[in-house]
Amino acid sequence: TKEGKSKSNKHEAKFMAALCRYFILQGYKREQITVLTAYTGQLFQLKSEMPKDFFSGVRVCAVDNFQGEENDIILLSLVRSNEEGNIGFLQIENRVCVALSRAKKGFFCIGNISLLETKSDLWKGIVNNMRQRGNVGDELVLACPNHPQNVTHASCAADFKKVPNGGCSVPCATRLDCGHVCHMLCHPIDPEHKEYECQK
Repeated sequence: TKEGKSKSNKHEAKFMAALCRYFILQGYKREQITVLTAYTGQLFQLKSEMPKDFFSGVRVCAVDNFQGEENDIILLSLVRSNEEGNIGFLQIENRVCVALSRAKKGFFCIGNISLLETKSDLWKGIVNNMRQRGNVGDELVLACPNHPQNVTHASCAADFKKVPNGGCSVPCATRLDCGHVCHMLCHPIDPEHKEYECQK
């Protein structure tokens, strides 16, 4: 979608917000996560999908403003999905270099890869390299940390609702010190239930 002179992509913004929330539910600190995009229109879209009451501490930033910085987890929204014309900012090599090289522990990117590789030799090489490593797909595979046999496939924001607490859909049911059981669905955070307050 055109946002004035810029562009936004609602599907990607919703997916990135859901993925960011998922990482927080795995126990990552909000300060460890940065969400990047090449477009200011997408910056506003991302901020509207990421309310401060939950996401405060997560940095949402334009690629140009993140030069020389890094973080543990980088989530990159590429936005462009229009087959007409060129791919704008995404064909400028130093911007691409900054966008792809800021992560210390994990890098997750959402975008129209088939469009990028047809419009740019730079992206064609990058995508080929990622494919050889098995790092390109139509979805993310989320394995529950507590029940690894339970796997969720996420290709849109709604898919993350199947893992509401970051684990899976199995009830926790851990026996608490008070004698009651945890009423939550599977959750990776606070497995000893030191922070959990009994609902009974």
